[in-house]
Amino acid sequence: MQALLSGKPVHVTDLKSRFGDLPGGPWPDAPSEAMVCPIVVADQTHSAVLIMGVNSCVKLDDQYRGFVDVFSVQLAAAFNTLESLEKVKQRARELGELDAAKTRFFSNVSHELRTPLTLILGPVEDCLSLNVPRQAQHYLSIINRNAQRLLKLVNLLLDFSSLEARKMKPHFQPVNLGRYTESLINMFESTFAKADLRLVIGLPPSPLYAYVDTGMWEKIVFNLLSNALKFTLKGEVCVTLLPDGSDSILFSVRDSGVGIAKEELPRVFERFHRVEGSAGRTYEGTGIGLALTQELVKLHGGTLNIASELGVGTTLTVLLPRDMNHMSSSEVERLVNMGALSNAAEAYEARINDEATMGMIKRSAHPSVAQLFVKEADQWVGSQGNNDEEEVSSG
Repeated sequence: MQALLSGKPVHVTDLKSRFGDLPGGPWPDAPSEAMVCPIVVADQTHSAVLIMGVNSCVKLDDQYRGFVDVFSVQLAAAFNTLESLEKVKQRARELGELDAAKTRFFSNVSHELRTPLTLILGPVEDCLSLNVPRQAQHYLSIINRNAQRLLKLVNLLLDFSSLEARKMKPHFQPVNLGRYTESLINMFESTFAKADLRLVIGLPPSPLYAYVDTGMWEKIVFNLLSNALKFTLKGEVCVTLLPDGSDSILFSVRDSGVGIAKEELPRVFERFHRVEGSAGRTYEGTGIGLALTQELVKLHGGTLNIASELGVGTTLTVLLPRDMNHMSSSEVERLVNMGALSNAAEAYEARINDEATMGMIKRSAHPSVAQLFVKEADQWVGSQGNNDEEEVSSG
C-alpha cells in the first residue's frame, strides 16, 4: 500500500521472518529482501504492484535499483498499451453495434414507408386514367410525381441498408451487355431531348458478353445517367461501352456539366456526402447515389473511378471483369450447372434459346425501377413540376 500511495518503489527487508522460507529459483539461497514497485495505468483506474526479490548474491546498489525502476516503468507502459488497445476495441464494438442498429432502423422504416406509398400510387394512377376534372387531374399528377420520387428514395435506402448488412447478393447471368445497356440508355433518350442535351452513344458493333446481375447493372447505368443529366445544363453526355483488352469491359459516362472541385473528388463516393454549391437542375439529393453505385460495381468485381474539372465536366468510368473470378463458389456452381463454364458468349448463346431464359432476359429491365428514374429526370428538365409545387404551396 505504501508503494501505491507514494508512487515510488519500497525496499522490504527480513523476508524470512515475515513470510518464512521462500523459493530461490535456480539460486541456492532464497532472497531476504524485495523491491515493491507501483504499477499504475495512465487513467489510474487500475493499479497493481510488482514484487521483485533481490538476488542475495548481488548488492542492492544504485545500478540495481535503476534496473528495477526501468523494468517497472516498462511493465507499466505495456499495461497502458494493452489498456488503450482494449478501449479501442470496445469503441469499435460500440460503433459497430450503433451502425448495425442504424442499418436496421433504415431498413425497417423504409419497408414501413414503401407499403403505404405503393397503396397510394395504385389508386392515384387509376384515378389519372379516368375522365376526372382538369383541376383534380392537376393535383393527382402532383401527388403521383412526388409519391414516385419518395418511393425512389425509399428503394435507394433499402438497397443501401441491404448492402450495409451484407444481405444483397448478386445473381449473375450471361448477358449481351452491349444490347442490354443500349436498351437502358434508350429509356432516357426523350428526357435528354427535352433537356436540349446531345446524348452520344458509343457501343461496340459486335456482341459484348459478360456476367452481370441485370437488376444491379440497371441501377448502375441509371444512377450514372441521371447524375450526368442532373449536373449538365448544356452541351452533351457521351456514354460508351467498349472492351478493355480481352478480360475487361469499360463503361463510361462523360458529361460537359458543372464539374467538381479538385478538393471534393476524394469524398464523392462517401455515403451521405453532397458537394455543396454545385449548380444543377435540382438541389434535392441524399448523397447516396454514387456511394450505392460504387458498392454495386464492387459486387461485380469492378471499380468505379471519377475524373472531373470544375466548369469543364465529369467522367465516371466503370471497369468490369468478364471472367468468373470475383464470384462466390455458389454462384460459380450455379452458372456451371446452367452450362456457363468460363465463356459468357457461349453461355449466353446456350441459354438464349431457352424460352424461360428468354422471358427472364426480356423482363430484366424492371419497369418500376426504370419508371422511377425516368419520371424523376423528366421532372428535373420540365418546368411543369416546379410550377405545380409552387401553386400548391401558395394555395
